[in-house]
Amino acid sequence: MALLEEALEALGAKRSTERAQLLARLALELYYTPALQRRFALSKEAVATGDTRSQLIAMYSRHWSSLGPDRVGERRRAADRLLDRCGFDGGECTAGTAHRARAHRRRLACRL
Repeated sequence: MALLEEALEALGAKRSTERAQLLARLALELYYTPALQRRFALSKEAVATGDTRSQLIAMYSRHWSSLGPDRVGERRRAADRLLDRCGFDGGECTAGTAHRARAHRRRLACRL
């Protein structure tokens, strides 16, 4: 996590694809810590930053960063947003198909 923090600091606050992907990755890494609010905030910023591919990665991160019994609605919304964006990723069909399949699984899990 320290390397991710260092990379974010080196990039600065300017919105970029790299920043979005680092934020998303850091949010995922924080999953195994009690820092729920921080990972949630990082994933939210990641979704708002970067290009379409980065946003897909960030939405996946957002879903995982919101795991917990009190965040079912947020996870469902994250899965729905991910599904809405899949297929509109600049022609990267393989990545879009994989994201779509993951989003369907997450949406189903949220409804159970």
